[in-house]
Amino acid sequence: MLPNPPSRLSFERDPDAIAADMRKRLEQARYSVEQAAGKGGKQLIPALELIEEDIGRRFTPLRHLNSVASTPEVRKAYEQVLAALTDYETWLGQHQGLYEAFKALADKPDFVRRPRAEQALVRHALLGFRLSGADLPVAKRDEVRERIAELSELGNRYEMNVLDATDAWRLSVRNEKKLRGLPEATVELLAERAREKKESGWLLTLDPGVVFDVLRHADDRALREAVHGAWVSRASDAGPDAERFDNVPVIEGILAGRRRLARVLGYPDYAGYALETRMAASAAWARRTTATTLTLISASSPSIACTTCHSGVWGIAVWRPKQYRPSATMTGAAPAVNRSVRTTRS
Repeated sequence: MLPNPPSRLSFERDPDAIAADMRKRLEQARYSVEQAAGKGGKQLIPALELIEEDIGRRFTPLRHLNSVASTPEVRKAYEQVLAALTDYETWLGQHQGLYEAFKALADKPDFVRRPRAEQALVRHALLGFRLSGADLPVAKRDEVRERIAELSELGNRYEMNVLDATDAWRLSVRNEKKLRGLPEATVELLAERAREKKESGWLLTLDPGVVFDVLRHADDRALREAVHGAWVSRASDAGPDAERFDNVPVIEGILAGRRRLARVLGYPDYAGYALETRMAASAAWARRTTATTLTLISASSPSIACTTCHSGVWGIAVWRPKQYRPSATMTGAAPAVNRSVRTTRS
């Protein structure tokens, strides 16, 4: 059995060392799972949770490092580890010994008298086994494993394209007037980034904090439109970097892979498969609820639609605060909607 995870983990910055450590941990996890499956009983669930925690605490730093400080070496290590982790998790979900052990727990006469949390854990585990194909013939299980590996690779490619598109976009501003309305700290940050690139003026990027501040505070409509357009068109066939990091073929591959996976597992479509672990009763119910919600929003907030027509979606964040008068601090009254504000182009 794996030892208790340490309270503090030392984390190597060497990508090769990270990948080697994760591969070692995954091999140890397979051995520990086999031991836990052989013992079964009440200690089965705690043992599996400990194994999962140990792996998660080692993979999460690598995933975070790849997101915030990615380099070719870090990305290569991450992709290697992701492939190994995906294979391990699929193997775990199709493990026949574990599947039978959990079925044995659910079939015990006193199972219905066990704590509700314990019953839920067992039922959720059995659902997970079924969604991994544990109850299918060997050939079908192999096909499920292939489909899951394919989707994992495509999902990672999608994320990397978005990350690369986000990092690639820059907008140099020479006229400080275009930055009116932005918090002083944000303006200084943009100036610092320009200096780091040995440029004059201010340098805007698609960091979430910068995007939020521009859309929320900038007075210049053209600036908001440029940042919003770059943000929503990242890694697509449109926008300022159209087709450079195009995710359209990746999305098409993901949709096709999801359909194939669902059908192998006996579902008519991916929605039926995905909703097994969600609160929506069915795909049709989810569509009806979404349509009803959008109708109610449109009916109750016509001014939002009007603002979108005049100012674009990049103007809503600036427009919205103007709909509320300052609260009456002396009386403690709640802010009242300002119906007199006219919707104009910002």
